[in-house]
Amino acid sequence: MRAAVLLAGLLVGCSRSSAPPPPSAPSSSAPPAFEVAYREPADVFEIVDNVSRWLPEKNEPEYRDAWDARGLGAPGDDALFAAYARVRSRSYPPEAEGDVLVLGHAKAPDRFAEAFYRATTLEAAYAELATFLPRDDVAVVRRVHDTLRPRLAPLLEESRAYASLASRLEARLRDPAVSRFAAKLRAFHGATDTSPLTVLLVWWPDVESTRGAKRGSFVLVRAHPVAHAKEAVDPAVPIHELAHDVASHAPDAAKRARAATFLAGCPRPPGVRAVALLEEPLAVAEQKVFVRDVAPDEVDFSRSWYGDPWVSTFAKLLYAPVARALDEGRALDETAIRRVARTCAELLRTAKSVAP
Repeated sequence: MRAAVLLAGLLVGCSRSSAPPPPSAPSSSAPPAFEVAYREPADVFEIVDNVSRWLPEKNEPEYRDAWDARGLGAPGDDALFAAYARVRSRSYPPEAEGDVLVLGHAKAPDRFAEAFYRATTLEAAYAELATFLPRDDVAVVRRVHDTLRPRLAPLLEESRAYASLASRLEARLRDPAVSRFAAKLRAFHGATDTSPLTVLLVWWPDVESTRGAKRGSFVLVRAHPVAHAKEAVDPAVPIHELAHDVASHAPDAAKRARAATFLAGCPRPPGVRAVALLEEPLAVAEQKVFVRDVAPDEVDFSRSWYGDPWVSTFAKLLYAPVARALDEGRALDETAIRRVARTCAELLRTAKSVAP
């Protein structure tokens, strides 16, 4: 009941709010927020990296499920993937333990992955790997790709459609509305040193869901090139990852002060990842403000906004105040963080009171 009251109050507040003032045109010198491309080395890497299941808690299970469903497995794959896992794990950056940042956490770069994200050919990717991996390790990676290449062929053939989709998505992300929104985000988070993100379209099976993921300065759009063509060119997906990126570029002292203030008002429950407590709901709310700017009718409170109920519900509660702050050019200051923390604490109490 209390959750319903909270959401009802939010919806009333949204219905009474006035339309945002027309935004001013972006500066002609403002850099683009995104570059978009399809790169086969990134595609090969993502498919193999996930199909290998070298790190199950990181790998997307949909890849291996689709691989097996298509009958692409073969005898000897277990040994092949085990060799790949040994190489892959040697350069993978460990997660920082005990980090209390609830907004703006930046992961250490995954140099192995980024070698393929940047490269236009597999040979170029192998050459970059050789700058930080032993020669024998690079040879293992090459052998894995060469062995799997015939079986990757039908997936890469489907991926040929990504070239035109990338052009369409880039055109949509060059819209001045995107530059204006990026400027709003930078002002809100106090970030000044952001650089363009490179959006890469990578193969994804024909399943119900689509995914976006930020990997350093790269954004992966996982959407099947035929079944999900509409979702593949949706600018809201990169905008969500841009929200994460801008938050990560706030000054470290500001991020830690915000975390301390927020956690004082809404302590993190056991087992809840720091990023899921505040950063993910806030990024979803910011994404929906962008959707409101370009397609107001698509902001639908009756549908889930995220696969996780906590993130979806908290994002809906954050939407109205975040929209006002972005429209007015206000920064995420200590007073605003305290208010957000009170909303978080109330939502947690509501969840506990209605739990079976």
